[in-house]
Amino acid sequence: MTTLRKTLAALGFISLGAIGSVGLQAAAGPGGPGGHGGPGGDHGLRVLGRAMSQLDLSDEQQAALDAARDDIRARMDEARDDLDDERGELHQALVDGTLQRKDVKARIKARMDQAEELMLYTADRVFDVYETLDSEQRAELVQVLDEVAARHEQMRERRDAVRDGRGDRRGPGGPGFESEAEE
Repeated sequence: MTTLRKTLAALGFISLGAIGSVGLQAAAGPGGPGGHGGPGGDHGLRVLGRAMSQLDLSDEQQAALDAARDDIRARMDEARDDLDDERGELHQALVDGTLQRKDVKARIKARMDQAEELMLYTADRVFDVYETLDSEQRAELVQVLDEVAARHEQMRERRDAVRDGRGDRRGPGGPGFESEAEE
């Protein structure tokens, strides 16, 4: 393979990775799959869904929550499969020398539209379950969400302190960690 072809291939893989990352993050919401956005879209809606699962739900409410999760997961899996197919198509266009800027931009726009659709669908499904909660369950949900918010605030403060050099960084290289080389 010539140097030019190797360089083009490397740039293509970088572009594919970036497109895939943007598309998958867009389809999954902030944070990407498995992270804070994870399957199902917006992090806040996922937190709400998890908090609902901590409530004393009736069998019907639990079934509705499970169905909503299954539906959202199926849509996310479909988006992921679409992205995998798209990566293959983009790779082939790169190999064939037919990759065009306007096509890449159109695909990114389509990914963003798909992500918006998925997040709106997730919101609808979560609120379908939320609307079945009685006043006691809603009050309990507020308490659970307040606890989640407090934990997030503590984590944010610790992360910011570590980032600013004020915090206690645990783990390899941090205080209290001794490597085998130091022993």
